[in-house]
Amino acid sequence: MAEPMKTTNEIIDETIAMINVHGRCMENGDSGTCMYRKGNHPGCAVGRCIIPEKYDSEIEFNDLSDVCDIMGLELDEFLIEDYRGHSMSFWSALQTLHDRPNFWDEDNKLTKDGEKFVKLIKEKYED
Repeated sequence: MAEPMKTTNEIIDETIAMINVHGRCMENGDSGTCMYRKGNHPGCAVGRCIIPEKYDSEIEFNDLSDVCDIMGLELDEFLIEDYRGHSMSFWSALQTLHDRPNFWDEDNKLTKDGEKFVKLIKEKYED
């Protein structure tokens, strides 16, 4: 039997843990633009959840809704199975958590603003 789909809280916690270890996946360090994938980095909040065979560098520097258009796929069609079944607005909020520099300190830990945002999205998207 397949393992159940990850909950929104599990995905949020997993994303925070990944950033704590690897930092945010940005073009030019923390001052750059988010990249879905970059070199050996596991990827951004969304990028790490994309099926490797479905990833295309053409999606870089595009909003998630545009990525669906570029790929010609629905969101769940390019996400790894464990991450499917959540709304576009959840994934956009998760990506906002990743992208906002004021949510992370220089040691890749959540700031007070980041903690407030995590609480907000956990409450809003609890499943």
